Amino acid sequence: MEIVDIVVEYPSGLSITDRATFIADLDQVCISERLAFVIQHLSQTEPPPKVSARGPDCSLQLEARVDGTFHVASKLADRLDKIGLWAELVDMVRSPTRDQRQQFGRFMHTLSAAAVIGAISFWHTTSSWSVSNILSEVNLVLAVVITFNIGMVSMKWYGRLPLWLDKATKEGNAGGLAWVDSVRLLKVEDRISLLAQTGESEMKLAPVGIDIAKSVFQVHYVDEETGEIVNKPIKRAKFLEHFANCTPSLIGIEACGGAHHWARQLTKMGPVVRLMPAEFVKAFNIRNKNDAADARAIWLAVQQPGKPVAVKTEMQQAMLALHRMREQLVKFRAAQINALRGLLAAKLHQLVSVMRAAKQPVTAETVDGLVAAVAGVSNAPDFIEVDDALFAAGLLQVAPLPEMFDKPVSVGQPVNALAARLRDLIADWRREKKLDHADMQRTRGRLSARRHALERSMALLAHGRETFEWPNRVAVALESRDVASLLNILDTPDDHNLSSKQVVLEFHGLKLRGLTAKSRRRAIFELCGLDGTAQAAWEASELSRKQAERKEQDAQRAKEAAQNARCKRGDGVVIDGAQHVEDATASGCQRLAVAGAPCTLRIVLGHPAVHGCLNKASTCTPR
Repeated sequence: MEIVDIVVEYPSGLSITDRATFIADLDQVCISERLAFVIQHLSQTEPPPKVSARGPDCSLQLEARVDGTFHVASKLADRLDKIGLWAELVDMVRSPTRDQRQQFGRFMHTLSAAAVIGAISFWHTTSSWSVSNILSEVNLVLAVVITFNIGMVSMKWYGRLPLWLDKATKEGNAGGLAWVDSVRLLKVEDRISLLAQTGESEMKLAPVGIDIAKSVFQVHYVDEETGEIVNKPIKRAKFLEHFANCTPSLIGIEACGGAHHWARQLTKMGPVVRLMPAEFVKAFNIRNKNDAADARAIWLAVQQPGKPVAVKTEMQQAMLALHRMREQLVKFRAAQINALRGLLAAKLHQLVSVMRAAKQPVTAETVDGLVAAVAGVSNAPDFIEVDDALFAAGLLQVAPLPEMFDKPVSVGQPVNALAARLRDLIADWRREKKLDHADMQRTRGRLSARRHALERSMALLAHGRETFEWPNRVAVALESRDVASLLNILDTPDDHNLSSKQVVLEFHGLKLRGLTAKSRRRAIFELCGLDGTAQAAWEASELSRKQAERKEQDAQRAKEAAQNARCKRGDGVVIDGAQHVEDATASGCQRLAVAGAPCTLRIVLGHPAVHGCLNKASTCTPR
């Protein structure tokens, strides 16, 4: 049994490194619970990774098992023996240490200073400036700029290879060994083992300030290697993934309801999380209040001594929510008791309106009961509040159903099992939609209790009155493979015709939701038995047919517009515009010119036998 470095590489470029136990006799590698949690979390958004392990004298290619362990698929010799000194040099360039970057940066700055001295000396010693001298001076200036920038970049470089060099090293790796990105996971089992192994306290960990929100979190910290101040936003979906690749850190979060959830999630991954009261953090916000300033204030506050807020469990938060709800109910009860102290004239006005709408008389026998029923409503009640009070007291009943429910309806017969199933789906969908709408209106205070009960009754009764007209149309179109009808029904966005797409999935095994428009259209043609060539021919024919119909419709509309116009011929006879055009065309006129105001149009028809002359003119006035 020995300790190895396990490497998890995802196709997106994310690399995770952790310690694991290698059992040579069983060819099995056991990973830590923290790494298993991270892999399980990333499996929801990432494709399956490539897993390998590196020991002191060999490299292992691993395959995952169902029980969460990994077994050895192949065993390779040490990469230094295979690749040699070149691989060692490339690895040093790929993941240089902080001292190496600093030394290289100082060396490039020294070269930059030497180039500056050379450029100045050459400037003073040159008496005549020829083209070659000018080029030499320009080369020295460029050397100053390039070496200075390279030195600055090297001091802030995070140790990743450039894309071209990274690709070249991977292509040259004939042994199939995995290169691991320099960003690594914590090499600890959890927070307790980290502090026990290193002997460090929480204050020696890298502080991080987080301002949580609904969708975008603001993170503030100082990079330990480069000294760069980082204050950047992170999307909610990438939040845990970001801290899975960070060094041991002390994370500070302003205490609130959601902070306890994120504290529990982050603690499972290793970092130490400290929740702080809002009053404590507010003292460190010295600028305008925004996400970046709040994250910086939290970063400052987490480094100061103070009493943190204990991270609550889910059960503790649930119990606290129940206590707060009870406090709200107690306040609401006190407010209702205070509202019963008196009655105002507004109650009587709403009472009369409700009784008039219910077509119920207010008599001397019922007035006492009505007044007692509305005594518990607010001082300025609305129509629905008074109606609910009377309904609760039993003075008003639910309105009768409309007359349409007293008459039988012919629902028809299904042509096949698919039509029967589609009818049930449509009826269920419409019933649930009506019930949800009635409940929502009641919750928002737009429906009284009586009207709400009536709407629910109508929704339940309408379920059995659904006809088979539309289901039979869909079933016939599927049986006859009617491409045009199926395209009108199924070639729609995902939130349209859900029931029709569901029966196609159940009876034909064809999924039409979650596809692109092109893929969905191609799937419909395959359902009809048409390949790509037949689909192209059908679409070309359909396009020609639609163009012909459009031309026919345009001609029909033009004819109707001409019939609504009135034209006066040269002999004084008034005819419609259509007859006028037909007469002119029969006489040999081929050119038409229209001029005049919108209310009076002058239509001039020209004869080809008369060059440059117009032989017929008439005035056409629309109706």
